Amino acid sequence: MEQFLGIIEYVLKNYGIPGGLLLYFLWKDSKTFELFRNTMQKIVNQLEAMQKDQSELKKDIDEIKKFIK
Repeated sequence: MEQFLGIIEYVLKNYGIPGGLLLYFLWKDSKTFELFRNTMQKIVNQLEAMQKDQSELKKDIDEIKKFIK
């Protein structure tokens, strides 16, 4: 926490309020990107699981078709 406050103090001292605002928006944007990345990873994981289930169902259907013929 002290390191974070030191960074804020340094930015405000050298760049003023506009620098502080820029730092805030850069930080905010990184959090938004991290949220987006995590959400996309969850979607990819779900799609992979669905694809695996679909291939297993296809194998089961092929087996059933063999018994029907």
